[in-house]
Amino acid sequence: MRIISVIMTLLIGLILAGIGAQMVPEAQVREWVGLVYENSANLLIVGLSGVVLILIVLSGIYSFFRKLREKKGVTFANPDGQVKITLLAIEDFIRRSVSEIKEVKYLKPKAEIRKKGVRILNKVTLWSGANLPEVSNNIQSLIRKRLEEILGIENIDSVNVFVTKIMPRKKKAKEEAEPSFTGSIEYGEGN
Repeated sequence: MRIISVIMTLLIGLILAGIGAQMVPEAQVREWVGLVYENSANLLIVGLSGVVLILIVLSGIYSFFRKLREKKGVTFANPDGQVKITLLAIEDFIRRSVSEIKEVKYLKPKAEIRKKGVRILNKVTLWSGANLPEVSNNIQSLIRKRLEEILGIENIDSVNVFVTKIMPRKKKAKEEAEPSFTGSIEYGEGN
């Protein structure tokens, strides 16, 4: 997919550069544009090609910023050398750690590096009936404790919790149990 996108982008870039440098005659450009407007199938092809190119560009932008986040991290010295924990690894660790709290349905953490240290932003979906102050305090304490004790991150600026949804628990369907036998069985001697 990446090779196709590179070829398409290069081809379109060359055509546009050729038009801009007047290397492609104006008559040729008019002919190409005329072909596009000739019928609805051509318009559809050009329109879909434009959408595909936009998606390719957006995918490239997303990949670029994701790679930047993969490279950013917390670094600290160890007796045998430096240790670096990427922000994505910290976020994954937080997600798995908080999954132990039964009142939390879903948590999306975001780790950021600030001057004062690491700042953790958590978007949380809770199950209804949860004690919000208690659960949010449990989330903050657990994250801070695990980051300090297990990952060795000492400079934690803040651990913020944003409750974005409170979801009702689905009632379990009443399972149809086998009818219970209330009679008695007498065992006698066989004939």
